[in-house]
Amino acid sequence: MPTDNLLLVGNFAPGTGYAWTMIEACFTALGADCRRRGGQARVCFPGFEKVPEGYAEHGIEVDAFDFAKATPLALWRYLRAHDIGTVYLIDWPASSLRYAVLRLAGVARVIEHDHTAGTVSRLDPLRRALRYVANRVRWCSADRVIAVSDYVREVLERVHVVPAAKLVTIHNGIQLPERMTETVDLHETYAIPRERQVVFCAARANRYKGIEVLIDAAARLVHERGRRDLHFLYVGDGPDLEAFRARVTQLDLDGHFSLPGKVPSIEPLLPGAAVSVAPSLVREGFGMVVIEAMAAGKPVIASRIGGMAELLEDGEDGFYVEPADVDGLAETIGRVVSDAELQARVGARARCSVLERFTTERQHARLVAAFAGG
Repeated sequence: MPTDNLLLVGNFAPGTGYAWTMIEACFTALGADCRRRGGQARVCFPGFEKVPEGYAEHGIEVDAFDFAKATPLALWRYLRAHDIGTVYLIDWPASSLRYAVLRLAGVARVIEHDHTAGTVSRLDPLRRALRYVANRVRWCSADRVIAVSDYVREVLERVHVVPAAKLVTIHNGIQLPERMTETVDLHETYAIPRERQVVFCAARANRYKGIEVLIDAAARLVHERGRRDLHFLYVGDGPDLEAFRARVTQLDLDGHFSLPGKVPSIEPLLPGAAVSVAPSLVREGFGMVVIEAMAAGKPVIASRIGGMAELLEDGEDGFYVEPADVDGLAETIGRVVSDAELQARVGARARCSVLERFTTERQHARLVAAFAGG
């Protein structure tokens, strides 16, 4: 008989990056639900320096066990030792020979949660045929595949030929505090003149995030349209940060564009911004930075691409521009910052949209329901 015991599999050490903080909150919600139903929940990480906080109070066990690198025998022994009935995986394939080890160890359900679309190009006919079969053979495929957006779900079905019956979309969620306990004065912290409105952007410093598009749009606004009342603040770290800084200098924007690097959290920064921009060039699975700004009651200007294209209602709770459209981005920024009433109306509607669609409570309830539905 399958057991109610649940294994939640971490891909990295606890607290690695913002996304994993959100995922660990899902671990806690699912583990607590498992405990309420009489099962034992445990989380395994490849390793950690100290036992992560927050799990013990819910009765969730934590192990240092590298699920991805363990030998098939070691994996089988681990699953059998803890009598695991359900395994929850993050960003694993919908089918894998490794899942056969899980089935042999008595695992009744494999639930995989996809936060990225993976390969979006069509597979060659042979690989597509093999994937098609594998995704329909229970012993080597997941029982349920959760997508963070309809875009990811569509790619999984169309490109990776995952059966539609296995797929469900559950948008990511964000915790909305009743009130902001800490805010950062952007003008004081980053030496921005008080008379300037702040155009904010947060993303990893990779070119595919579209930061150079934002820099070029800033040059259009400051130099060609005389918008000396604007200041651009980009936070984030990564391999292309120095190239972004060089581009700002090249375009003579040093006095109007700040790139301080990584910050611990963007939540305290958002209240001081007039507008937040997410100018991504690639089809991302979701777009957490978009709903973070919406939750802060800020109008968002985002690329109409990938999972981000289903987060906003254009002109109502945010604005869309086409990817890499420098002039379109500059025009939209200029229009929003010039209209205080528009900022307030769209920002208020954005926060309402988060309350209606993107709270952690909604996300966790839908995850629990997906588990209950098999």
